Amino acid sequence: MDTRDQGRFARVIDYVRAGPTAVYRTARKIAVAVIGGTVLLLGIIMIVAPGPAVIVIPAGLAILATEFAWAGWMLKKLRERAGAIAGQLVRRTDALAHTTSVPTPSPADADPHPGPASQLGLPTASPPTSDSPAPPVAARSDGR
Repeated sequence: MDTRDQGRFARVIDYVRAGPTAVYRTARKIAVAVIGGTVLLLGIIMIVAPGPAVIVIPAGLAILATEFAWAGWMLKKLRERAGAIAGQLVRRTDALAHTTSVPTPSPADADPHPGPASQLGLPTASPPTSDSPAPPVAARSDGR
């Protein structure tokens, strides 16, 4: 055996002598990579397919972050970006709520028989009166 083979052999022997701890760490890292990678891949697929990609992608990154520093970094960036987007949405919603005015009906316009449409603020159709013209009837194209 040459010296390179002896070096490799020595590393294998050291790994085996380290006992179950080293084997456990390696097996755990492989299991986390497979499970977290699968969850992350499913989340990426759910971006275009129906499904909760917004929940599954961070879950996959969180699983991977238990063993891999790069996944923790990506998860941190994702949280920061999500927080920034949520802040923008809150500011826009607040601005919209303060600039939009909803007209309140006067008591004279109140419907004497309020129904679900008027309770929701939807316009209600008034019954036709005798002096209002009937709506025009569209002629059929087949001549009937």
